[in-house]
Amino acid sequence: MTPADALSECAKRAGGQVPLADRIKVSQASVSRWMRGLGTLPGEKVLLCEQLYGVSRHLLRPDLYPVEVPAAPPAWHGVDRGGERVSFNRNSDLQGRAA
Repeated sequence: MTPADALSECAKRAGGQVPLADRIKVSQASVSRWMRGLGTLPGEKVLLCEQLYGVSRHLLRPDLYPVEVPAAPPAWHGVDRGGERVSFNRNSDLQGRAA
């Protein structure tokens, strides 16, 4: 979904371009331009649209609100790389098997 598509979804939920423009306090002509991809919704209006119409800020302005990617788990370092552990104690019942 493009930012223009996301804004179109806001307009659909608002009941059209005019009600959307009225609620976010911009002109209908501005909404029309943004929906045609001629410019973007101003950053100060993004959170308002998200709150009013439930369309994610990530969709409305991905350049300002990129999707958060969870951090990668820490990599294993050293001898223990997360594999099975084996006891080398001769007196151990676990000798040669995973502990």
